[in-house]
Amino acid sequence: MTDSLAKNLRNFRLAHKLTQDELAAIIKKDRSLIAKYETGKAIPPLPVLKILSALYNTSVDELCAEKTDEGELVLNDPEKEEDSVEYAELTKDEQMLILKLRLLGYDKFLKFSKKVDIELNKTQI
Repeated sequence: MTDSLAKNLRNFRLAHKLTQDELAAIIKKDRSLIAKYETGKAIPPLPVLKILSALYNTSVDELCAEKTDEGELVLNDPEKEEDSVEYAELTKDEQMLILKLRLLGYDKFLKFSKKVDIELNKTQI
């Protein structure tokens, strides 16, 4: 499992177009620890796996799975049925914001979303 986990952690990070430094900053860990996780020299504890699974919008089981599907990340517009914005088309700042929002948890995300709606309504007046 360690080899699969290490490979999956690297693949998920790369799929999200993050460097080890950027990931370390987001989850508040040292970059060298990220490298150890990705080479199998260290196994992330469960709390770190939970943070990474939330960040990557996947499950801990998927992170630890023997195989992961490698594909292009696509953000779906809930108002439409088709895919609307490809992750790769977003700026690095937009991508980082999405990753950080995933870490907030649902309740805090809703509060943040309401504040954004209020600000958007102010600017549209």
